[in-house]
Amino acid sequence: MSRLGPEQRPVLCNISARCGSSVERLEGRLFLAAQVSQPVAPEGLGDLTAEIATKDGPDPRVALLANQKAVLRVTVRNVGDAPIVGRTSVMLLAQPFGGEANPGPTLELATTPSKPIRLRPGQSRVVPVRFAHLSSGGYRIVARVDPANTIVERDETNNEANTGGPFEVAAPIARVVPAEIGGPAGGTIHIGRRNLIPVTVWNLGNIPYAGNVKVELVAAPNVGDAVPLADALHRRIRLRSGQRRTLRIEVPVNATLPAGQYRLRANVPETPGGSSVWTVSTPTEYPAA
Repeated sequence: MSRLGPEQRPVLCNISARCGSSVERLEGRLFLAAQVSQPVAPEGLGDLTAEIATKDGPDPRVALLANQKAVLRVTVRNVGDAPIVGRTSVMLLAQPFGGEANPGPTLELATTPSKPIRLRPGQSRVVPVRFAHLSSGGYRIVARVDPANTIVERDETNNEANTGGPFEVAAPIARVVPAEIGGPAGGTIHIGRRNLIPVTVWNLGNIPYAGNVKVELVAAPNVGDAVPLADALHRRIRLRSGQRRTLRIEVPVNATLPAGQYRLRANVPETPGGSSVWTVSTPTEYPAA
C-alpha cells in the first residue's frame, strides 16, 4: 500500500456532527475512509383503492333483512406503480341516510382480520365482509381498505368507496316491481297480428314471493293519450329476494292501435298489497303498422 500525497489525503467525516461540517485531517496516518450516501427516495409506490362489488353481492335497490347477517364483497385494487406487500384489513361502515339534516352517527359494521396481501400494479382481490345487526332504516354503506394505514401508499386519501344511494333495511317484506320492458320482435308493433312484449319483474323485497303479478301494457304516443294494449295476470310467480323473471305479455290480435310511433310502457301494481303502481318504459319509440 502506498502513502497518499498531501493533495490525495482522504478526510474523515464526523457522522454524528453532520458530514461536511466537522472535518479532521490526519497527518502521516493510514486509515480506511467510509463513504456516506444520502437515502434515495423510492421510484414508485403502490396505491390501494376500494370498490363495492354489487354484481355478486347485495344490490342497493334490494332491501336487506333487519338484524340479519349479510355479506358485502369489496374489490381491493392496486392502482399504483409498484407492488403492494404487507398486511391489511377492510372495514365496513354504515351511514344513516334520511331526509333530516342529521340522521344519526356513522356505525362500524365489521372489520376483517388483518391478513397478508400481495398485489402487483393493476391487480385486484375480492374480499367478502360479513356483517349483521342493522335496524330498520336507510343506510349508505362505506368500505375502507387499510383502515389502520399499515401500508405505505402513494395516495392515502382514496381508500374508501360507498354504495352511493342507500340500502333499505326493513322487516320481512316482498316487493315485486317492473325492472325493464323490451320491444316487439323485429322492432315493429304489428297491428292486427299477435305481438309478444317482454316485461321483466323484480323482487326488491328481502324475502321470497309466491303469488300473482298483474301487468298492464300500454302504448304512449308523443302527443295524445296512451292506448291500452293488454291487461295480463300471471299466476303463481315465484321470485327469491333480488331475483328477476321475464314475462311475455301477449298483445291481443284485435287491439286497437292507430299507425304511428309509440313508446311501450308497463304498469305493475306493487305486489303484494301495495298502493303504488310502478312503471317502466322503452327508451326508444317503435312504429305501429
